[in-house]
Order: sequence, then C-alpha cells, then structure tokens
Amino acid sequence: MLSVVTRVAAVMVTALASATLAATTASATSTPEPAVRSYDRAPSASTTTAAAAPVVTRTQRDGKAVSFTFDDGPHPTYTPQVLDLLAQNQLKATFCLVGTEVEKYPDLVRRINAEGHALCNHSWQHDSMQTKPVADIRADLTRTSNAIRAAVPNAVIKYYRAPYGEWGASPDVAQELGMTSVGWSVDPRDWALPGADAIAQSVRTNLRDTGVVLLHDAGGVREQTVSAVRVLLPELKAAGWFFDVPQDLNGAVNCTGIPAWSPTQVYTGGQSVTHAGRKWTAKWWTQNNTPGTNDVWSNAGLCPV
Repeated sequence: MLSVVTRVAAVMVTALASATLAATTASATSTPEPAVRSYDRAPSASTTTAAAAPVVTRTQRDGKAVSFTFDDGPHPTYTPQVLDLLAQNQLKATFCLVGTEVEKYPDLVRRINAEGHALCNHSWQHDSMQTKPVADIRADLTRTSNAIRAAVPNAVIKYYRAPYGEWGASPDVAQELGMTSVGWSVDPRDWALPGADAIAQSVRTNLRDTGVVLLHDAGGVREQTVSAVRVLLPELKAAGWFFDVPQDLNGAVNCTGIPAWSPTQVYTGGQSVTHAGRKWTAKWWTQNNTPGTNDVWSNAGLCPV
C-alpha cells in the first residue's frame, strides 16, 4: 500500500514540476502586451470647463475655413512627416506641444516655427487639468512656454489646449498668460487607431465651415494619422478650403459696421454685435442675454481701439 502511495505522490510531483517549468518557459519566451500609453484615451468634451475664459472651437476667419491642429509632439518620426506634407501642399497648421517633448526635440520646435506654423502650449507632461489648483496650472503652463521659448527665443505662443479637453480652471490661467484656449469641433479619434481611411472619412463627414480638427502627431503610434493627412490636405485644398489658424481672442478683429449689443434686440444664430470692446457672435436665438456672461455668445475677439 505504501508503495502505491509513494508512486502516486511521485507522479503528482513530476506533473507539478512539469507544469511549473512550462509556465516559467512561457513567461520567459512570450512577448508581453505593450502598455497603452497614457495619452491614448478618449478626450472629454472639448469645452468642459469651470473657467470664465472661453474655449474657442472655430477658425479665425469665417466661411470655408479649417484649422488642422496636431497634439502631443514634437515626435522625431511623425512630426517631420506631417511638416513635409504641409510644406508640399503649402499649407499651415497649429502644433500643440508637450513640454517634455519640446525639451527632447528642440530642433523640431524650431522647424515648426520657421515654417510658419502656429505654436500651442499643451502642458508640461500631458496631465489632466480638471482638478489641478490654479497655482499648479500656472506653473505647468509657464514651464511649458519657457521650454518652447528656450528652443525658439521670443516665440509667439498664441494658443493653449488642455490635455484630454479636461480644462478645469486652465482657460483663465491661459488667458492671464496671453493665450487663447483652443478646443475642437471635429475629432476623428485618430488616437484610437481606427485606420487611415476611417480617420479621413470622419473629417470629411463632420467638417463644417470654420472647423477645428483634432489630430495627433505624437503620444502613440501615428502612422495612420500621417496617411490620412497625406490624403486630406490636397483633397480639402482642391475643394476650396482655406487652412487657417484657430480663433485668436487676444488679437484684434474687424468690428467695422457691427452694431452694439442691445438688450431689447432679438438675435439669431450667426449674428454679431460689439460689447465691452469685443466682437461677439450669437450661437442661437437670444434676447436680453449680455455677451460675456453666458454660453449664448461666442467671443470673436477684441475690437481695435
């Protein structure tokens, strides 16, 4: 009886050892799943903010205008490819730069600026601003702008975009620092890697006059984005789209002939007025809603003094 028990125990030990060896071998030889980069997650709504300062989602000019914006760079592989495509088509874009990447690749920042593209502050290391204290936000944005200006002395940084569109109080801080906060009106979700054709088709389907398109030249694998941009740039240019910068609320706009706002006047979407030294455009029907105190009016910029 003891002999049988001994043999059974030996078989069990052998089986257990074999299983352990197999698991160890599999662990040593298999390739682990790549970690998903923190940048690659769904953004929040582009205008979710607790701040008083506005977040723009349109181009500077009216009509058939579009602004292509590229987030999370610069990247040593994808940013040069995007810049080459823009140069080939003689078009301009806006690059929202992450401070840590600016420090790594200052030559690319210099190229972006030298080729006439707009610079945008996209935070130091792509942290959400949703719950950050104002002092921390100010330090973050200042550090990022300083890095950009270390690469390009006296660089003009007109724009700021919060990572993931999670703004918190950051638009107010950006405004204090002389930057307009830029959201988007078209998000083809290129970060989710749906395929170049899907990215391009999403832009075609959702683009409207004065649209701001959210794209990424870094923060993950961006080959699909580059492929989509290769198709979209000449296509949209041939269709008569003007490639513009986002609306700059710190720059003067033409207010000639635009009437002053009146609390008794009824306004419909698209109508413009002047009030408190700025031009405002109604988003929808309104009456007796003071521009600058609600979401009814879009801030279109400063009127020249």
